[in-house]
Amino acid sequence: MKNIKFLKICNDFGMNCLRNSPLINIHKWKIWNGLVQLAMLLSISAALNMVFFYCTKMFWELYAFTPMGQQFFGMYPAASFAISDFLDLDVMMFSMEIVVSTFVFCLFISILLKLCYVLRYFYLPRQLLGRLILFGVPLAAMLAGQIQEYYGLEYWNIAFAAALFPTLILFSGCFKFSHEQIPEIGNIIRDVLHIVIKIFDFFKDQSHGK
Repeated sequence: MKNIKFLKICNDFGMNCLRNSPLINIHKWKIWNGLVQLAMLLSISAALNMVFFYCTKMFWELYAFTPMGQQFFGMYPAASFAISDFLDLDVMMFSMEIVVSTFVFCLFISILLKLCYVLRYFYLPRQLLGRLILFGVPLAAMLAGQIQEYYGLEYWNIAFAAALFPTLILFSGCFKFSHEQIPEIGNIIRDVLHIVIKIFDFFKDQSHGK
């Protein structure tokens, strides 16, 4: 009897309708598959960023011993020492911090843009080059300001160079995840109103039944 009564309440409450709601039915978003892809992207990006940072460090050390490098050090001593101090940071720790920060920032921005319909009208219609110009580079520029402040870098250009590579790798994956898994604000409002209406209808029917 209890099971029959529970099923009747669920039907009266409109559970069949709620199951079709993207706000409720998480498994239809294939969110777990998206999270696995993000985890793989984050791991690959961290490894690539370590290799990139290490190669840059080696190239700078070799460049410093060339005649052109010596001339650059003589003409721009402050910038040269700033770059050297920056490249003296721990490769593994710095790369992980930059990649994780970039990932969180890009994912947060992509969710906001999806909620506000920006992804639909400004990101999705564009090809790779347009996406890089309109979203990738500005995201790296914004992130560079945070990196400069956090690490106390004297030059914004150095922070931008550090942020650009991981941003260009990560932002498209984060935007793809938000596009596929996050509903737009209009859908959320619609589903919330749908649930509220069902709740009112349920209690209204219960009161009339008495």
